[in-house]
Amino acid sequence: MGETKTKVIKEVILPKRKLPELFEKLLPDYDIYGPVQKAKEDAYEIAPGVDRKTLDLKKKLRGNDFQKVESPDELNLEYTTTVTSLKKFFLPPVEDLVKFELQNVKLKDVKEAEEQIRPFILFGVHPCDMQGILRLDYSFIKGNPESNYLSKREKSVIVGVNCVPDEYCFCEAVNAQVYDEGYDLFFTNIGQSFYVTVYTEKGREIIDLVETEEVTDTDVKEKQKAIERSRSIEGSEQFKPDYHNMPLLCKAGDSLPFWDEIGNRCFSCGTCNLVCPTCYCFDVEDVMNINLKEGARKRFWDGCQLEGFAAVAGGENFRASRTNRNKHRFYRKFLYLMEEYQKPFCVGCGRCGRQCVADINIIETSNLLYDNVEKI
Repeated sequence: MGETKTKVIKEVILPKRKLPELFEKLLPDYDIYGPVQKAKEDAYEIAPGVDRKTLDLKKKLRGNDFQKVESPDELNLEYTTTVTSLKKFFLPPVEDLVKFELQNVKLKDVKEAEEQIRPFILFGVHPCDMQGILRLDYSFIKGNPESNYLSKREKSVIVGVNCVPDEYCFCEAVNAQVYDEGYDLFFTNIGQSFYVTVYTEKGREIIDLVETEEVTDTDVKEKQKAIERSRSIEGSEQFKPDYHNMPLLCKAGDSLPFWDEIGNRCFSCGTCNLVCPTCYCFDVEDVMNINLKEGARKRFWDGCQLEGFAAVAGGENFRASRTNRNKHRFYRKFLYLMEEYQKPFCVGCGRCGRQCVADINIIETSNLLYDNVEKI
């Protein structure tokens, strides 16, 4: 597991021409996943009259997802975001927890679902997504560690890369643009080479597989320029509150009418829950095979924005209104878990805002909360 530490073991320069050699030496021992451009050409032809260069750029930056790759040529490392987050590698959308057998409608045998997990590398992880993984670590490892999550996390290697932010990114505003937490390796793009920062022994073993170059003063300056270009300035400057004050703002603004305006726009589709890197709610269901003799207890992703999420037996629904569901999700990011963890459970990736069909986003909601509390 990528250790959460700030200590730098070493820094080297990796020429980009060496990347194929590195992949070739890693593939026998690891599955490698990275950002792959998925958008189709015809996906943008439904918008006639829109500037083609702008659409092509958005396709390159946003139309990506982490997929298994065999070569660095398949990667699009100059991407802004992926459609879905990296939680799917540690908390799959559907997962078997236990297997069971029945005999004469009675339980005959129960055993844990065994999954053979090959070591894998997530190559090209942005700081916001790394912070999302660390939030999941806190949730699934603190207290009673969750073995299914841990078994996958321990097999992972996290390789970071600096990002290309857009107007939806606001990771800097919530202190999630952090380059020295959680990673095994971090690759900063400095042109013809990567400036590689090594944070763990596992990372050192990987980068030592190929010949690298020593860091020069020029390389350091280029790295600093690249990091400065990666700042989420546009979105972060729109975010009015100081994130440290968000729990107090939530408590002070709990009954303000703007929540109804947000709720009335929401379609309760749950897209924000699906794409969010820190939403981890799930449901559990026993599913029988067609022979009615075997089955599995399965864990499914669930979402607090869905109408039936808080419904219970007897017909009661503790969050029947869209207003309460939207407020609950926002409070999960900036009140409940933030008071416990001392950090927001929103990492500023902007996925929920990009994907929301009702055009609801965290920046707008946070600013409405801030402005309306200021008027009290």
